Amino acid sequence: MNPHKEHYLLTSSADGIIEWWDTRKMKNVFKNSEPSPLSTFKQHQSSVNKVSWSPHNNELFASCSDDCSVIIWNTEARNLSIRVTVLDIAWHPDPEFSKTIASVSPFVSHHGVSGLLQVWRPNINIDLMNKNCR
Repeated sequence: MNPHKEHYLLTSSADGIIEWWDTRKMKNVFKNSEPSPLSTFKQHQSSVNKVSWSPHNNELFASCSDDCSVIIWNTEARNLSIRVTVLDIAWHPDPEFSKTIASVSPFVSHHGVSGLLQVWRPNINIDLMNKNCR
């Protein structure tokens, strides 16, 4: 659920598709009509493990997938893709770090398998990725 707009919901699936829904329009399900998403996002090549809305910007969300990628999506524009094996993602809760995401990846060394925590701060201004900048 979007923390800024409660009626926005993201779903993800094993086929790599993310859908953005407006729950107010889902009432039609009970009237025998098929609901449709506001938008469909397809760039992942494998199962999407998690989607997470930015706590600071109602147009941004991130996703991680079995295809070894993290994608920062802007619902009003295109996306930024970062490739790395990722199991989970989380946005930084402090507004001062509003473009910061942490990810957890498997890490294999001679000691065995453990977790690797990485902090991502894309070097592009994702606030400017909007309809006017395409």
